[in-house]
Amino acid sequence: WNTWGKISAAIPTLRKVQRHMEKQFRTNTRGARHGVPDKEKDVSKLTDHYVASKLYTFTPGRELKTARSPDYVTEGADNLERLNTIAEWFKRRTHARETGEDW
Repeated sequence: WNTWGKISAAIPTLRKVQRHMEKQFRTNTRGARHGVPDKEKDVSKLTDHYVASKLYTFTPGRELKTARSPDYVTEGADNLERLNTIAEWFKRRTHARETGEDW
C-alpha cells in the first residue's frame, strides 16, 4: 500500500501523458477499447511514423544546434558519486540484526 500511496498522486499526470502520446502518434483509436486487440496495425502505424520522421537517417551537412540539452543522466551519475548518495542510502538501511535462535 505504501507504493500505491506514492504513485496514486501521479496517476492523473501519467494518464494525460499517455493520452498526449496517443494523439501524437495517432494511436488513440486502437487498443483503447474492449475486445481482441490487433497489435499488427498498432506496430505498423508506429513503424510508419518512425520511418517518416527520418530521425536516424544520415543527412549530409546537418549540424547540431549550439544549445544542447543538459545531460541529466551524467549529472545524476556524478551526483551519486560526489554526494555519496549510494553510501548514505546504504547506511540508512543497514541495521544490526540478531543471528541467534531461541528454541
